[in-house]
Amino acid sequence: MGPMPNFIQSPINTLGRYFDYKGKATRSEFWLFILFTWLTSFGVGLIDALIPGDYLGSIWNLLLFIPTITCAIRRMHDVDHRGWYLLIPIYNIIMLIFPSRPAK
Repeated sequence: MGPMPNFIQSPINTLGRYFDYKGKATRSEFWLFILFTWLTSFGVGLIDALIPGDYLGSIWNLLLFIPTITCAIRRMHDVDHRGWYLLIPIYNIIMLIFPSRPAK
């Protein structure tokens, strides 16, 4: 079919690995999950603006916080670096766009 099943399946797989700090995440897995978080956060923000209270968007972003961090840590592992490198802002932006290392 095309890229659509991967676009749908990748965020589902990432959410399924909610607390998995081990392993690796490819560039496409990472960026598709980031796109998913941006799009869904935007949609939830629109809904949140239409209903009273400001809790829906905050709750949604809190739910996505841990899977986003774990996916970013797995992305660091894919480029052969420790997850702690996420604490260095400029470095992690550069490394997130680098291609993965070949499997050993």
